[in-house]
Amino acid sequence: MPFEIQPATLEDAPVLATIQREAFAEDAIVGHLFKDVPQDIIHERDVKWVSSLFKEPGIHAVRVSKVVDMSNGEIAGFAKWDVPHPMTAEQKIERANGSKPRDPLPTGANVPLCEDFFGQLDRITRKWIDPGKDTYLHILAIRPKFHRLGLGTLLIKEGLNAADAAGSKVYIIASPMGLPLYLRHGWKRVDEVAVDMRKYGGSSVVVEEMLLREIGAIP
Repeated sequence: MPFEIQPATLEDAPVLATIQREAFAEDAIVGHLFKDVPQDIIHERDVKWVSSLFKEPGIHAVRVSKVVDMSNGEIAGFAKWDVPHPMTAEQKIERANGSKPRDPLPTGANVPLCEDFFGQLDRITRKWIDPGKDTYLHILAIRPKFHRLGLGTLLIKEGLNAADAAGSKVYIIASPMGLPLYLRHGWKRVDEVAVDMRKYGGSSVVVEEMLLREIGAIP
């Protein structure tokens, strides 16, 4: 099957939201955040969030790329990159004061887990990432039926080439499932997020790694 990387658009938002949900359904943390929320409510919330990526940049400028099966036009996966851009004085103040409040959580969400996990993500990204200089691979999502075709690597290489051209370091927070892929592309461990999932319906402590790829790093 021939595949091609293309810029994603606002019209892709419903499909991208579905891909994201499918890709992370079995994730040891994400799979517990909203497991008791009806699927239609989750989808509506996800579409709203994905749609927001195509608006004017806030603290982070965003670039979303999709990988398309050119034999039938189906979107197989996507990557969301936070890319460097100059911040306004107001945005610098906003970042210094912490992240903006998130949308209210839907009824049925695992609120303690959301506060723990998202709180740690906010702290670690603010600690390491300079939005004016650095790139952050926020989401890499491939539909399960397209796994093991090298599509994640296609999206990663496209984004890393752009970051190298811009002279930008690249960060990612990697789940245990995705960690080997990112290490193969030159990222190194610099920090971690640890969530004791035994408190939230899971069975163990789950560690996600903050990774840094230096400009032009070769695995």
